[in-house]
Amino acid sequence: MFKIALMILSINFLFSACPDGFYEDSCGNCWMDYCYDYVSHEVFYDLEESECTGDNQAWVIPSNNSADPYFDNFCDNDCPVGFEADDCGHCWMSFCYTFFSPGVNGDPPHSVYYDFSEVECNSLGYNYYEPGHSADPYYNSNCVLDCN
Repeated sequence: MFKIALMILSINFLFSACPDGFYEDSCGNCWMDYCYDYVSHEVFYDLEESECTGDNQAWVIPSNNSADPYFDNFCDNDCPVGFEADDCGHCWMSFCYTFFSPGVNGDPPHSVYYDFSEVECNSLGYNYYEPGHSADPYYNSNCVLDCN
């Protein structure tokens, strides 16, 4: 009996945590690091920290101690513009995925770009995925399980 309870708790913990590279806020939303242009207010999720070098850019690591406008601010299932809520109430956005093709500027296969429009993505020969697409491994994946 103890082993079954431990297994259920372990599975619940595994599926309620954010994927690697994401930070979970107190609302249960998962956020990733991003480059922020504080003049144009653009957010770049597909840049690495070393590429976030513009005069008006800052690297943001999501936390309640930063100036991140998203972290802990969407607890009422209201998502930022460009995001869509899944059945768990977590916010997700569309993305461009290279699959087995090399990415742009020497990026490896399986690269993900959040800044490309659907037209830009398709013109590069990649696939564009809306939140909830069956190929999106994270959508609806971090729901809190109610064992009652």
